Amino acid sequence: ARMEVGGGVEVGDVVVASKFFPVPKSTPSRFRAGRKAVELALDASLARLGGEEGAPKCIDLYQWHFPLPYVGGLDAFGEAMAAVVDDGKVHGMGLSNYTEPEKLRRAVERLRGHGVEVAANQVKMSLMEPRKELMEACREMGVAVIAHTPLENGLLTRRLLDDEMELKSGASKTKYSPAQIAKYRPLLNLLKLIGAFNGGKTISQVALNYLVTLGAVPIAGVKTVGHAADLLGAKGWRLDDASMATIAEKVDFMAKEG
Repeated sequence: ARMEVGGGVEVGDVVVASKFFPVPKSTPSRFRAGRKAVELALDASLARLGGEEGAPKCIDLYQWHFPLPYVGGLDAFGEAMAAVVDDGKVHGMGLSNYTEPEKLRRAVERLRGHGVEVAANQVKMSLMEPRKELMEACREMGVAVIAHTPLENGLLTRRLLDDEMELKSGASKTKYSPAQIAKYRPLLNLLKLIGAFNGGKTISQVALNYLVTLGAVPIAGVKTVGHAADLLGAKGWRLDDASMATIAEKVDFMAKEG
């Protein structure tokens, strides 16, 4: 994808991340293996970012997409990262989808053997799946946790409550079913209440701030300016210990109920 810098956004305000997908073939005619393939993929990502004035000249975070078998393995990635960091093409390297603490530790140590530090690990994470053991392991190793799908594809927003109102008004079809509404309404009403006590924060802002307070960096999808403005409201404040504990208790109760 191409990133356009505009609307008063300076390049320094944008963190550019990309990933290397460790599969044997990137196209039907191109075999992907070893260090060279990593470097070629990185160069292709930089080319897609564009060469116009103001476009990024390097990638801030380059990540190993999945813990999959690869010809050359993580050693090839580590060798390539050591070279491209020295060349100024990449600022830092990361992993992605390493959800098991021990597997992550082994990967971090292996990459350190090539003289490169793992800056971040991107995993699916939300207040409904807080990954406490993984968070603790990452803290011990100095690895930041990037949380993708932090709003559970829209579930942790007001959309479900809006659907409930539409059903009551006679709508025949909504995104969420009556069963889903019944299951998640108590949690969303709790987030709504906690948001009210924190200066009128929205459900999604509370859900994101929960992860920020845990120490993670949530990245949520944005389709409109309104979405972006809502997400920015998760910055600049922190949930207190009582709110964090209440949310965790509710999520644990829901998990036990099934």
